[in-house]
Amino acid sequence: MSHLKERAEKVCLNCNTQLYGRYCHICGQENLEPKETFWHLVTHFVYDVMHFDGKFFSSAKYLLFKPGFLSHEYIRGKRASYLNPIRMYVFVSAIFFLFFLAILKPENAIQVNETADKNKSAKDVIKELQGSKNAQEEIINDKDVPEVGKIGSRMVVKKIDAAIASIQKDSTQKSKIDMANGDFTGFTGYKTVASYDSVQNALPASKRDGWIKRTFLRRNIEVNEEYGTNGNEMMSRMGEKFFHSFPQIMFVSLPLFALVLQLLYIRRKNFYYVDHIIYSVHLYCGIFVLFFVLLIISQLSKIPHLSWVMYLAIVVWLYLIYYTYKGLRNFYEQGSGKTILKWFLLNFAAFFIMMILFAVYGIIALFTF
Repeated sequence: MSHLKERAEKVCLNCNTQLYGRYCHICGQENLEPKETFWHLVTHFVYDVMHFDGKFFSSAKYLLFKPGFLSHEYIRGKRASYLNPIRMYVFVSAIFFLFFLAILKPENAIQVNETADKNKSAKDVIKELQGSKNAQEEIINDKDVPEVGKIGSRMVVKKIDAAIASIQKDSTQKSKIDMANGDFTGFTGYKTVASYDSVQNALPASKRDGWIKRTFLRRNIEVNEEYGTNGNEMMSRMGEKFFHSFPQIMFVSLPLFALVLQLLYIRRKNFYYVDHIIYSVHLYCGIFVLFFVLLIISQLSKIPHLSWVMYLAIVVWLYLIYYTYKGLRNFYEQGSGKTILKWFLLNFAAFFIMMILFAVYGIIALFTF
């Protein structure tokens, strides 16, 4: 209840209903004087924040150490004592992904790829170059491809031959062959989209590239036009776009995850799809918090003399496995044998769903970065 002065008029300012007490029985608004002092505004703000925090921390205790309990309480109708699951998801996911995107950057993944490329043997590099050469020679030998479409392929073949000869003469030259920057890998033989379209239009309809191949080749040419051999910048921008899709991926996966639960527990008629959604929301929130802890541990381990904290990560990972199992056991109240079986099936389905979503959002990142 607010400490502001109650209005003498017994008419609700919100819906104009005749009042019979301090609160409107139609919309619930308190019948207070509309003008507030600055101090009242500040105290109201602090109260709301502390009230939210109080509910969050009391709910977090059950969320982390009694998995499935909050979901069970929610579907039983006991909701006023705990933070609303949707508000909890918004708050927890926002904090987690802000930290996640600040710590993990696409440039780090690119540096790892560059290190892996430097560790390749001369033989491996020559093998990759030969594979690219074979692909270009197929274009050159195809009688249905007009001569104008073969010019770029012949230039690439000459460039690859020169690179192979250079490596065979001096194996240290392999480090100067930048496969990742698009000099050879994925080279289409066309410098512009217009030249590719011109060649396609000159071919018989039966010999033209299909819609999927044409779409990806045209995007490949556009990227080469924009970035040239600056593959690092291209990968950085595409990686950044993909990384920032993670919150969307997790949000989209949530109802799909709940659908899998619906199928796994289809014989449990007392559970509706919405109940599985609520459980999934609480489960995701718990996983976000545990992954947040893992990220903190990974950062602390980089500090001198604190590398030992990585052993704590093992404990968290083991608890995460136990947490997901125990949540199913507590919420759906089935035996350990059935729960373990469904835990494996659920994790397999979740992995499959995430791979599909990663592929879809990876394609979206390729076409929108």
